[in-house]
Amino acid sequence: MQFHIVTSSVAAKDLEGRLLLVRTYWRNDTWEIPGGQVEAGEDLIHAGIREVEEESGMTVAIVSLAGIYHNLSRNIVNFVFRGVIRGGSPRPSPETSDVKFVEPHHIPNFVTRPQFLVRVEDAMREVLGPRYCVFTTDPWKIVHDGWGVVSQKKT
Repeated sequence: MQFHIVTSSVAAKDLEGRLLLVRTYWRNDTWEIPGGQVEAGEDLIHAGIREVEEESGMTVAIVSLAGIYHNLSRNIVNFVFRGVIRGGSPRPSPETSDVKFVEPHHIPNFVTRPQFLVRVEDAMREVLGPRYCVFTTDPWKIVHDGWGVVSQKKT
């Protein structure tokens, strides 16, 4: 039996509206928002807060849920939260080679993988309610997007 991996990420902005991004050692072709696997007994929000601090040195407060992203190719379900920076000093970690704050109009120059960019763009829109997006990678393709999926079961 194969299980899903649950991850939590945070799109955190500073007071100037810049987005916190990290570059990991294993995905050095792109920047991304901090995040990672939810540990046993940990809730999604505290996992996101922990991951931000571990990967960037920054502390955050969670504001809202931006979206849920289900990667069918890798069996990963990622919950993305919107957050605001509360403190800390940006610094790399054993998982990240670099940390920076990026102006919103420059984000596509840094976040180069489409499955990561869609999450950031959704979080930056600050609309009410989360997005639910199911996709595959290799190649990147949205399988279905949103809440309007209708059962294919014949009655």
